[in-house]
Amino acid sequence: MLLDRTGAGPHASCREKPRRTVRWILRDGTAADHARCERLMGPLRDPRTYGRFLAAMEVLHAVVLRAAARRLPDEAVSGLAADLDRIARDRADMASGAPEPRQVPHLHLSSEAAAMGALYVTEGARLGATVLRRQAVVALGTSPSWGGRFLAGGGGGARWKDLLDALERAVVTERDVAQAVDGARAAFGVFAWAMHPAEGV
Repeated sequence: MLLDRTGAGPHASCREKPRRTVRWILRDGTAADHARCERLMGPLRDPRTYGRFLAAMEVLHAVVLRAAARRLPDEAVSGLAADLDRIARDRADMASGAPEPRQVPHLHLSSEAAAMGALYVTEGARLGATVLRRQAVVALGTSPSWGGRFLAGGGGGARWKDLLDALERAVVTERDVAQAVDGARAAFGVFAWAMHPAEGV
């Protein structure tokens, strides 16, 4: 069954309501996962908490990049690779004392739709990081050139819009939707694991 994007197809009744876009389906389907990750993260109030955040983001981006690259073209994951580089440079600036994980979760993304769901999480994290920027500036003195490259949100809102457009193209059937939600929830699970292994996948 196809997801009706407009509710105004040639056979659509004028009384039918448009179906929700994939973005909102993913938001609702991962609301509990998002809330759990925010609880685990907490405020960025000192070098220790910021170091844990950066280390967890590094794990998330590395794991998603490795899995998504098997399902998506290079251009679809190029921004993710750039973000991973920014996070690594921020960790070096901060001399993060967060321990390296002995092993990282294996993320299996079963389809293109699942990979797009995982990218929804990493792109959302990049966009959401800009909200945390002020916390890090006040508490730690970070800047877009020292310790706060990732928080500066490389790519801006254009990357988010590109992702939303790509989601609508890639996630079409009800099965696609289910796989995208599964991929997004699995990505949130990786971040939760990286923040607190007992809470993750």
